[in-house]
Amino acid sequence: MASAVVVSLIAGAGALVGCQKLGTPASGQEIAPALALPTADGGVFDPAALAGKPALVMFWSTTCGTCLDELPEIQKVADQGDCEVVTVVVKGAADQAEVVAQQLGVRVPVLIDEGRQFRSTLGLEGTPTTYALDAQGRATRYVVGGYGYERLSRLCDG
Repeated sequence: MASAVVVSLIAGAGALVGCQKLGTPASGQEIAPALALPTADGGVFDPAALAGKPALVMFWSTTCGTCLDELPEIQKVADQGDCEVVTVVVKGAADQAEVVAQQLGVRVPVLIDEGRQFRSTLGLEGTPTTYALDAQGRATRYVVGGYGYERLSRLCDG
């Protein structure tokens, strides 16, 4: 479950490609500062961890099969080390999310969107939805649906 951000991010949404929606959020909208969210393990995420590097933020649900397939793929991107990776659960309990992450070998931060503020503010149309952020924490692109390691890796590159 995620946190509050910017409604206008979806304003520049792009074309539907298969079951994936590709687009460019409104330029310059900052996502990173809004990621000061509770983590599945009971902590609070510090958005400063994303500073200075491109990042991917994957929004997911504990009951979404495509999300569960995508989580190991996004972990591979994180392991590659070219960008920071954070996931945000927009539907599902923290304890459930932590168990799922452990079972799938996900070691990146798992944040919880309590109250679904992030989901509402961004107008997420489905899960998984992955945002690419530049080194300043601004959204540059997003995709909806399973994307796989190769394409997620390229998304990380800009």
